[in-house]
Amino acid sequence: DVVAPHEFAAKPGFHLAPRDLGDGRTWFDYPAPGFTLIAAEKDKDADALHAAANVANVPLAIVSATADSEAQDYGARLILVRPDGFVAWARNELGDENPAEVIALVAGA
Repeated sequence: DVVAPHEFAAKPGFHLAPRDLGDGRTWFDYPAPGFTLIAAEKDKDADALHAAANVANVPLAIVSATADSEAQDYGARLILVRPDGFVAWARNELGDENPAEVIALVAGA
């Protein structure tokens, strides 16, 4: 058995633990055919990532988390989750990152 401290922080390469997103559901309750973007607040960065995914023909569903939800435990406002439940990318904002490059990176293009 492996014994290690457990944490909920969203870290690329690690499985995303279920947390209440503010409506009593976790991201597992939102079935998506591809990637899922958990956005603490739907904003221009979430919209930019969604638009880039559409252009690249990468399925991406956006799931909103309220500001006072357990999703705060993830430590990031924007979390891209792969279809297998592992975190592909997590940030508080896009900053200088190009949304198209982020989508290409996480989709393996």
